[in-house]
Amino acid sequence: MAQRSLNLLSRFPLRKTALQKQQFRQEAKSLFRELGYAVTEEPGCFGCCNLVAGNPESAGCLLTAHYDNNIWDNTAGIVTLLEIAEAIPVSCRNRVCFVLFDRTGLSLTGGRSYRKAHGDETEKQLVLNLDLPCCGDRIAFVPTKELKKDRKKLTDLYRACGYFGKKSLLVQEKKVNAFSSEQRCFLYAAGIHVLKKGKLGWRTVRSSAGEIPEPTNINILRAALTSFLCCDAGK
Repeated sequence: MAQRSLNLLSRFPLRKTALQKQQFRQEAKSLFRELGYAVTEEPGCFGCCNLVAGNPESAGCLLTAHYDNNIWDNTAGIVTLLEIAEAIPVSCRNRVCFVLFDRTGLSLTGGRSYRKAHGDETEKQLVLNLDLPCCGDRIAFVPTKELKKDRKKLTDLYRACGYFGKKSLLVQEKKVNAFSSEQRCFLYAAGIHVLKKGKLGWRTVRSSAGEIPEPTNINILRAALTSFLCCDAGK
């Protein structure tokens, strides 16, 4: 894994207060700019502030994650997003826009504010939302109802899937008992989660205290999504 993304999260393990979130955004903006992205802060409802890197109008795909919370909640999602932003070739960067959402715990305020500000674009874009714990063997794209109906977009997403030893990255079309996350704010969207199977079927897994991001999972997602964004997204 790229050291700079891990350093960013280790420096700002808590991102709950207004000051903590502001400090994180400043460092994240510097990182995106070092990588060559145009980056802006977008204030929204109830004091939220999203961070947007890239051009939301030209992108065919949004890659998103929420940044607010503590060291364990979605650390893997943020690190993966930053690593993909670094890995994707300059020639493909017009195809994707990276968005870090604020205030996910308040009725997904960051996602709703972004859609309100960019409604025309998001009606067409594919939104991939990273909200996953640090560990797990079954990583899945969990599509919205609208994405399931659009077989072209969904078929493209299947090409990012595969098996990696004991681990897998798959599209989960069957019903999942899922926690609420920002993909619900958009039409053609999929949450990227870790799944576990219980007595009542598949369910999404939240982060646990003390977890450290698992390098293998981040490497799998970085490779698969970078390839997908370069080959399929935005075409």
